Amino acid sequence: MGGAKTDMEKLYCQVVSKGQGAGLPSPTDFKRNDPQVQALLLRRPAGRLGLEVPEGDQPQYGQLADCRLQGERIACPQQRYNLAANQPNSKLESGALGERMERTYSLLKQDKKTLAVKARYHNRLPDDLSLCTVINPDIVVCDNVGTNWVYVSANR
Repeated sequence: MGGAKTDMEKLYCQVVSKGQGAGLPSPTDFKRNDPQVQALLLRRPAGRLGLEVPEGDQPQYGQLADCRLQGERIACPQQRYNLAANQPNSKLESGALGERMERTYSLLKQDKKTLAVKARYHNRLPDDLSLCTVINPDIVVCDNVGTNWVYVSANR
């Protein structure tokens, strides 16, 4: 990425140059994400290289330090999150995916018209909260590289 300006963009370049960028978006798409999402994207590949992701602005809605993982539930002092099941595209709102995902969404929607979607493909759950990141006040995403789990606020 020529002209990397931020620490996250510089780290992105390091990760890609050392061969760990296979799962990362293109440089242009990476730059479009806010710093918190960039950090989330870089956390695993940078960690495999022993590189530390710079601390960005922490979200004001809190961290998971005071929370407990309870299988299909994450319990925090001020909030509870429940594991979300997979949903067919007919139940998703395209606006929620953002404009840049619209084309991908359309292709997936065509595929899923003919494919059945299971609510769960296995019974595994995240091992601990170190695999999880607060995306916004209503969503926590956990990722062990092989599986992503989305937990949504019980108040949503």
